[in-house]
Amino acid sequence: MEQSWKPKRGDQIVRRPRQSELAPIEIPVVRQRINRGFISSPITPIAVFALLILVGTVLLLLPVATTSGQSADIRDALFTATSAVTVTGLIVVDTASYWSLTGQAILLCLIFLGGLGMITSAVVLYSIFLGKRTVTLSDSIQFSRSMGALRPRGTIRKLARNIVLVTIVIQVVGFLAILGNEVATGVDRALTDTIWNSLFHTVSAFNNSGFDIHQNDAPQIFGAYGYISTGIMTLLIICGSIGYFTLSDIKNNKLRTSRWSLNTKLILSTSAILTILGTLTLLGGEYNNPDTLAPMQFHEKITSSVFNSVSGRTAGFETFEFANLEQHTSLWYILLMFIGGASGSTAGGIKVTTVAILIAAVITSLTNRSHIVAFKREIPSSSVNLALSVSLLSLAAVAISALILTILGSSTVNNPDSAPFLSILFDAVSAYSTNGLSSGGLEHVGRWGELVVIITMFVGRLGPLTLALVLFRREPNELYRYPSEEVTIG
Repeated sequence: MEQSWKPKRGDQIVRRPRQSELAPIEIPVVRQRINRGFISSPITPIAVFALLILVGTVLLLLPVATTSGQSADIRDALFTATSAVTVTGLIVVDTASYWSLTGQAILLCLIFLGGLGMITSAVVLYSIFLGKRTVTLSDSIQFSRSMGALRPRGTIRKLARNIVLVTIVIQVVGFLAILGNEVATGVDRALTDTIWNSLFHTVSAFNNSGFDIHQNDAPQIFGAYGYISTGIMTLLIICGSIGYFTLSDIKNNKLRTSRWSLNTKLILSTSAILTILGTLTLLGGEYNNPDTLAPMQFHEKITSSVFNSVSGRTAGFETFEFANLEQHTSLWYILLMFIGGASGSTAGGIKVTTVAILIAAVITSLTNRSHIVAFKREIPSSSVNLALSVSLLSLAAVAISALILTILGSSTVNNPDSAPFLSILFDAVSAYSTNGLSSGGLEHVGRWGELVVIITMFVGRLGPLTLALVLFRREPNELYRYPSEEVTIG
């Protein structure tokens, strides 16, 4: 058997490759268009809300929309439409006396659509006008997260349909309850006016808009309605401010709190604490104020404080002029308005879950723990980062708006009497949080200031949700990490 050749040390070997080995390898590539999803685009909610505001402005410009029969000023129409769509409630003209029944009906529709939320409205409008029959998984995930759900539940159309159905049912029940109480107490107005007032304020209360059509007795909502109707409105405000998914969780699990999700527990516990603190702050700070609680009896002070604590954080209804609050009370309500309601609700603000997560993070840091925990559940770092981002960007937006309004409200620009900074800050936070309460600061900023407020309301309604859509758009694909290094803090 012939022995095979083996190379020795020093031998030079030249290998000539076969022609087949040099031939290029062809890999077929199929070009596919990537569907990024309709809802996952942050442009979508902006476009939908801008379209609703534009349509609302055009409708309010119609002569039939005003009591005078003349076309409204375009700036007033734009401001009112923006306030209605963003469910803010800030006004530049009196709703009851300036807008006719037709104009009020237009506002009612804008409030209803705005209260459904930008994503729900986008889904409904997209389905109606474009006839889209399928949605991507990205759509379902983005829609669920934006509305406060931690995971997709069924199809996006089913979810949108359920949200619309639940909101309509709650508002119908609230309307019948208020109407029944109004008729039973024998209010001094025509039946048609009673029906319209009950319907309008039911929708306004549930959607946390704060629009009021009580003529002559506004803002004394408490006195205009009575105790029962005020209590019903309080419940409507609470239902609207905690969101659909919280209501659904309570409905499915009843009072078995151990089965509630962490999201529901954080929303309810934080909202309850804020309501109690707001009530005590009003009682303590305004008890002897002759312009607020002092003229009321003790039980009226209690009831009014509870109502204003709930409404002052999200809805914007009031039982007395908030411009007459003591300064320390105004500061507290600035904080309450900035926090707002729950994610996926009709309320604005940075949301109660955001504050709860930040407080949990602070407690974790003070106790020298390594993980953020709430209700025996660990909160992921991504949620903490999102909470920090929303809070800091919202603070920046409010600061910029307040700065511009302060400049416009100075004596050297518009009025001989400069606007108090606290009033300007109060109204800027109210606009960004889509609350609607006013401390009188907008009276000094002029028409350019109203434009700033319009932008602030629009950004406040869109900002946190759009930011969430952007941050949750896709999971990060990090191929490497840098070395870590400690930095000094404090």
